[in-house]
Amino acid sequence: MSDQQQTPMSVAPRPAPAQPSAPRSAPAQPAAPQPAATTTARHSGLVPESKRGAADDSGRRPDPLCPAPPRLKIAIPKGALYEDSVALLGQAGLDISGLEAPGRQLVVVNEGVEFYIVRPTDAPVFVSYGGVDCAICGKDSLAEAALEVVELVDLRFGACRFVVAEPQQAAGIVEDAYQQLGVLRVATKYPRITAAYYQAVGVQVEIVKMHGNIELAPLCGMAERIVDITATGTTLRENNLVIVDEVLASTARFVGNPASVRIDPRVRDLATRLQQVVREG
Repeated sequence: MSDQQQTPMSVAPRPAPAQPSAPRSAPAQPAAPQPAATTTARHSGLVPESKRGAADDSGRRPDPLCPAPPRLKIAIPKGALYEDSVALLGQAGLDISGLEAPGRQLVVVNEGVEFYIVRPTDAPVFVSYGGVDCAICGKDSLAEAALEVVELVDLRFGACRFVVAEPQQAAGIVEDAYQQLGVLRVATKYPRITAAYYQAVGVQVEIVKMHGNIELAPLCGMAERIVDITATGTTLRENNLVIVDEVLASTARFVGNPASVRIDPRVRDLATRLQQVVREG
């Protein structure tokens, strides 16, 4: 090797090995459309998918997000008013299927309506507290309950009257007893109506609340008089009781919950139809 200093040789950098090219991917396929979830009105209250966009009788298309209206709730009283109530509702255009012989069934559901079969004295309670939208019940039940309901139509059936009665042999004796004692004892199933009547005539009374067979109260000496409801007076006569005054006349009435009457046109429409049926007689 020469003594002269050798100039180092420059070495070109080795190029990086070429990366293999990525395989060309196939064109993306469009995602298959997913079927829209169907929500039934039974569970959510929304309009079923099969009926969305369908025009109603007026030609308007319903809002697909608008809940279906709830069924109209109507209370019908058991007992003497029941058959005439069902017949009248049928004449007014309601579907009364299942009401002719409901047996022990207390709720009958038909197209657009729910019927609740209740005790006559409970009908105003269901209406006032919003359990139902409207009801048929006697004026006697309304007066005794004294709850906030709207009386819409006098249906003109189920006529009866509240009367004051005493034993036939007690004529004149009761008045003498009142003059001496300053108070009468009166038995009744209707304490509110009885109290209002005696307050109006200015007689002090002690009211004995009973639940049945009140004709027995004066017969056994427990009370001087009774206030009871009667249609013909037959039961009073059979128990030797005579009517000494009339308190209140009663017929069946169609009544509504105040809020339902105000905001639900179906209640007002039913009242109009019932009124028409009553007029046409």
